[in-house]
Amino acid sequence: MKNLLYINFVILLSLLLSGCEKEDRTYQGPQYYEFSAFENRQGTVSNILQKENNRVGLDSICIQLIKTSTGNVTVNYEIVQKLYYLTDKDNYVEEVPAGTDISVVDTVFSTAVHGQDFVIVTGNNSSFTPGTMKGSLTIPKGEYFGYIQVNMLKKTGKNFYVVLKDSPDTKANKPTAILNYKISPDKIYYFTERFLTEIPDTWTLIDKDGDGYNWEYYKSHATSDSYRSGGVGALTPENYLVSPLINIGSTMDKVMLTFDISAGDEDYPEENYRVVISESPITLANCREATILRDWTELDASYASDKTETIDITQYKGKSVYIAFVHGNCTDCYYIRLANVNVFGL
Repeated sequence: MKNLLYINFVILLSLLLSGCEKEDRTYQGPQYYEFSAFENRQGTVSNILQKENNRVGLDSICIQLIKTSTGNVTVNYEIVQKLYYLTDKDNYVEEVPAGTDISVVDTVFSTAVHGQDFVIVTGNNSSFTPGTMKGSLTIPKGEYFGYIQVNMLKKTGKNFYVVLKDSPDTKANKPTAILNYKISPDKIYYFTERFLTEIPDTWTLIDKDGDGYNWEYYKSHATSDSYRSGGVGALTPENYLVSPLINIGSTMDKVMLTFDISAGDEDYPEENYRVVISESPITLANCREATILRDWTELDASYASDKTETIDITQYKGKSVYIAFVHGNCTDCYYIRLANVNVFGL
């Protein structure tokens, strides 16, 4: 009896397993195409997918089928001049629905110009007509992906909207059929400080040598002394001027730090400075532990007026940092001047 029960159990289990193996779990619904968020590495704003390109040259916009096709699939698209944003619905549309209150409608425009800022590349089963700004491409039988080829001519900070359209044999998936293609600007400024009227209180001043003298404002510059008149005489400074937290983006190829530096007296220009950086706040206790971007650098007579210095800080792309300018390693000159601090991406 036990053997019979065991045999029946084995037979039932094998039937269940074989049934699972034969079950077709692939998508069985209608065919459609959409922008591929994963392949384009896009973000989403409301119902629009976004793709940003920061490199001049060839790029591609990926379109995917929901399932492979038994034949070639034609994909139609259009680069539209404008879209309408419905503020009450947080939704972008090509046409304003009838009866919509005009107060909830904002208009957004494509600002990039085909032939000036970018070009759609044709060939290899793809076509595009600049006069109508309409194009199409073919996704071959058995494949999932097709690509709109874009040649970005220059960085302008502009954008254009691409809308997928239905084709004779396949539909565009409306919720994921609009793409905002953003062209990165030539530069993105993450931080700038000119010291036009003061050293803002967002900056931290550290008198590490403890002599009571520190960075101060003077004639559109941050300055620090190595000599003080009025009977004080020579100083041996170690003064830190620490920036507020700077959030550096990750979309640009390179990140640069620039600043203007000069000596207060061309006859005694041998001021020294160092530039350090940290992802943690720079304080009196830890300021000497910050990473050195530029070690002690002595000025000469050519620094009688401001000269712009540049440091590549690309390794800090996508991070938040504090940058400090250190005046020290010198004595009995006069003072050092700092202005026009910028952090930007290229």
